[in-house]
Amino acid sequence: MSNCTRNETALTTQCNSLCPIGRPCVAYAGVDEGKCLSDFSTFGNCTADDFCTYECFANGPDDFAANGAIDFSTYTFFIPFGDEPSEQELKWSSEQEAEANAELATVANLTTEYPSKSNDALQHIEPLTFMTSTTAVVLAGGSSVFGVRGKVAKMQLPQQLFAGNTQLQAVTLANLGLEQILTSSLPSGLMNLTISNCLMESYPEDLKDMFDLGNLDLSKNYYGYFPDDLELPRLQTLNLSDNNIAGLPDSLSSLTSLDIANNKFTSIPAGIFSMTALQRLDLRGNNFTGVTFTTEQLNFLQNLDELNVDTFGAAACNTTEELQTSSNNVTVCVTGDDEDNSSSNKALIAGVMAAVIVIFVILAIIFVFRCLRHRAMAMKPESEVINLRRELISPTGKPPPYSHQLSAERYSIESDTRDSPPRPRFPYEEELGALLINADELEYIRKLDSNRHHDHRVTFLTRFRESRFLVCKRLQQEHLDDPSETKKFAEEIHLAASLDHPRIVALVGVIWSRMYGLEALFECMEGGDLRSHLAGVEDNNDLRSWRSQSAWKLQVAFDVAEALAYAHSFSPTLVHRDLTSRSILLSKPPECRARLDDFVMQHQNSSNMSTIGLSFREERWLAPEVVTGTADYSPAADVYAFGVILSEIDTHALPYENVQGVVSGSQPMSDVDILQLVASGKLHPVFTLGCPTGVRELAEKCLSFEAADRPTALQVVIVLRTLLAEDRRTSYTI
Repeated sequence: MSNCTRNETALTTQCNSLCPIGRPCVAYAGVDEGKCLSDFSTFGNCTADDFCTYECFANGPDDFAANGAIDFSTYTFFIPFGDEPSEQELKWSSEQEAEANAELATVANLTTEYPSKSNDALQHIEPLTFMTSTTAVVLAGGSSVFGVRGKVAKMQLPQQLFAGNTQLQAVTLANLGLEQILTSSLPSGLMNLTISNCLMESYPEDLKDMFDLGNLDLSKNYYGYFPDDLELPRLQTLNLSDNNIAGLPDSLSSLTSLDIANNKFTSIPAGIFSMTALQRLDLRGNNFTGVTFTTEQLNFLQNLDELNVDTFGAAACNTTEELQTSSNNVTVCVTGDDEDNSSSNKALIAGVMAAVIVIFVILAIIFVFRCLRHRAMAMKPESEVINLRRELISPTGKPPPYSHQLSAERYSIESDTRDSPPRPRFPYEEELGALLINADELEYIRKLDSNRHHDHRVTFLTRFRESRFLVCKRLQQEHLDDPSETKKFAEEIHLAASLDHPRIVALVGVIWSRMYGLEALFECMEGGDLRSHLAGVEDNNDLRSWRSQSAWKLQVAFDVAEALAYAHSFSPTLVHRDLTSRSILLSKPPECRARLDDFVMQHQNSSNMSTIGLSFREERWLAPEVVTGTADYSPAADVYAFGVILSEIDTHALPYENVQGVVSGSQPMSDVDILQLVASGKLHPVFTLGCPTGVRELAEKCLSFEAADRPTALQVVIVLRTLLAEDRRTSYTI
């Protein structure tokens, strides 16, 4: 039996001084020692110490490894494909598999020139350290750096893979099933980086620190976007071919070569025409439709040294010209500059007029609405408003649970108290009386799922007068006889009636009856809650992007911030106290405007700092000071929760959903551990590389550990208004 305690077979530079310096070896786990001889390799030599087996490699047929010389500047290692196919390969048809094998058959087998080890034996790589004379590293699956998208060698990389190799100028990772590259794996001083056919969907975090990067190849992956906040000031060559990208930011003006072939573009990104140094452009294999050019844009394309495109879509216009590409001529639609300017002026005038009309209509609606509301508040309920004392509560009926708490003067007494007993009224009747509606005009359609574990309410979808959908909330049956719960519910309805803002879900009516007590009717938001919407569009690459045509992410964030700013302007300040993605409701797509729901009253008989009754999932939005109980809910706690929601909008994931524990390894961290780390300031929500810089910076301020360091809701509104305006100015593409 082997004495080797190594658990994984891996490519490593920790070879126990058995192999020539400067060249990684394969260190075998005890159970895999036989694979050193049995599995395919080239330029390898098996050796062992008293414990483990190692396979040492020369860097090719001319490498005099035995004398310790380093006569190469590029280290290359291949991992030929094993018997286990990738998930993408399993989805291939027999025709696709035959095509892939035919392509690979035409590629030169470089394992005759460089060291290699079969993927059946090698599926892990440990941090690697090279001599200072080694300035480039190539690690590739298969027998060549050329590959077929989806056919990869299964491989797991460590954090800090090349972190200690500051001398490296070029790294190539090809045909490896990585899916992601951990932070601090790549040196920041790289000038050339290739990550090709590695099943990548998310961009390496290390990219944002590579200010000297001149050439970047991310071809044959599964990217759905390119980060708009990624600043690579010296980047000259960018290869994004064979991905799922449909748009590009305007921050790539330094490029001399751009390859976006075989993506999902339907129009040419406007930023391309500002790339004054561009010499080579490949647009083949996209879905261009109805693209038109100005004369200036056409001249820009015609003056490129190399242009490849198959079509810009059917030319359906008055003026066409022939665009000469590197392989053929393409007919394109051309609009004159004068015509464009005239059209732009007309569009501007029309836009201004439309805006004036819209503003006038909005002001008129607001005026009418306020007049009607004031009139309604001043009126006594008439035919459509139930007279509670006559129709809903009989003289002998059982009083509602909280009637005994009301003072004597709050009972309605007829002309002669000796003839009939006092009749109970409901809390806040004077304030809510104008909102009473006839229960007979309300149709209960179905019970709605509750996403709030601590809520004692039940919710129904209803239809008023067979036309308007409303959401009805009332106490659960088992809490109807609980005076404290009924009092809390009445107070919350009274609070909802006092809120009047377009970004807060409006209370539109109430019902009062002996059977169910007080029921509240709110406007129905057909888009559902934000949490469900984020999950529903997770696989839609366009809607996941912050630069989607509708800019819905910024708009939703802005709407929520406006609602908070309005609430925090009350005196005393109104705090939401339960702000999560479940309490944000959306209008029906594609408009996707947000309104805030479920403001929670603070009750005198409850602990100021208590979070009892909240589920662990809901506590993930709480500020550290609320979790620890060192401070009560405050406007700053609402702002912290808003920062968590910005992370949700960016990642589409629940807060801390994929956090893994140190002890549990790949298992998710427990809720208790998560809350402890949040409370100590050691754990924060994450953001993707594609999150706009302005949004990320705002979120980080909102998530400050000290409440005093967080911005106010009004300051958040100002920042988001600016970001939203900038996005609308720069989102135009031809």
